[in-house]
Amino acid sequence: MVFRVLDENSNVWAMKIVRKRVYELKDASGEVATSLSPVSEPELRALQKLSHPNVVRLREAIEDTKGVVALCTTYVERPLGLDRYLQSTLAKNPDPTGKKGIHPFSPQRLDDACTFLAKRFVEIVSAVKHMHAQRMYHFDIKPAN
Repeated sequence: MVFRVLDENSNVWAMKIVRKRVYELKDASGEVATSLSPVSEPELRALQKLSHPNVVRLREAIEDTKGVVALCTTYVERPLGLDRYLQSTLAKNPDPTGKKGIHPFSPQRLDDACTFLAKRFVEIVSAVKHMHAQRMYHFDIKPAN
C-alpha cells in the first residue's frame, strides 16, 4: 500500500508499507515481512546507494524485528508506464487555445510524440548509465517500469 505523506517541512513523499495481513502471519520468520516488503533486499540496497534525478530516492527504510516494513521514497504523481504515459499524452488536445486541435495522425502530432519519446528515453538512459557506473544493473527494464 502506498500513501502520500508530508514531512515536517511539508515535502511530499511516498510511504510504502507492508500489508497488515502479511505482517501478522502466524509462524512468520523474519524473512516474510522483508521478502514481501515494498521492495526486495537488493532493490533496497540499490536505492540506498543511488542518487540520480531520474531514479526514485529513498528517504528512509523502517524496520522492526521482522525486517523492513515500510519505505519512504520520492513521491511520483500518478505514475504510469511509458506506454500508458504516451497514450495519455497523445490523447490530450495539443492546442492550448482549446480549438479543435491537431489531427491525431498529423505529421506535427507524430513529430511531437517522437520528441516526447526521445526525451523520456534520454532520461531512462541517463539513469541506467548512472546505475551501471555504480556497477548496478536493473534486469527488468520495460515500459511499465
